[in-house]
Amino acid sequence: MKAINDVALQSALEDCRSALRLDPDNRGASESIGMALLKLGKLEEARDAYSNAIAKKLGADAYMGRAMVRARLGDKEGAQADAAEARRLRPDIDDTFAEYGLKL
Repeated sequence: MKAINDVALQSALEDCRSALRLDPDNRGASESIGMALLKLGKLEEARDAYSNAIAKKLGADAYMGRAMVRARLGDKEGAQADAAEARRLRPDIDDTFAEYGLKL
């Protein structure tokens, strides 16, 4: 919630990393690390975090998060592909990310 609301982003990142150390299969923490890193502007790390979440088959949020990162890194084709997969999995994903203050 901290990362989504742009509150104490470094603390949010540390919380997520701690959660993953305690439970490596923690689904929410895997995607939240990506969100915290994205909002901190640590784009390469965010891309890697979202890629890890995608590898765990976490779904639409992971794909849209990575699309946001890829767009900011200038990878238009990759961003479009990830966004298309996110929308296929959850058609309202753009609205969700808009609520987080993120638009593709």
